[in-house]
Amino acid sequence: MGTLELVRAEQLEEQADNAQTWLILQQEVRDRLIQLKKLTALGITGGLEDSLEELNRKVALYNSLVPSPDLQKKELTKDTFVAQLDMWL
Repeated sequence: MGTLELVRAEQLEEQADNAQTWLILQQEVRDRLIQLKKLTALGITGGLEDSLEELNRKVALYNSLVPSPDLQKKELTKDTFVAQLDMWL
């Protein structure tokens, strides 16, 4: 295998790793948003800001890995995260 083929193989491997990572992040954010929606519906809001801050770090990483800008998501806030859940389903 020549140098060009090795470089291309490495690029394809990196793209596959990125695809797997952003899909995993998508599932993690979705699952946590569902949990937060249920908790807030029960009136449990302690730690909400910290949870959203953690999720926003994942959203930023997700946005850096998705293959198209059309797939990028907005930052989550305590006022909008429930409405934004639909975008993660």
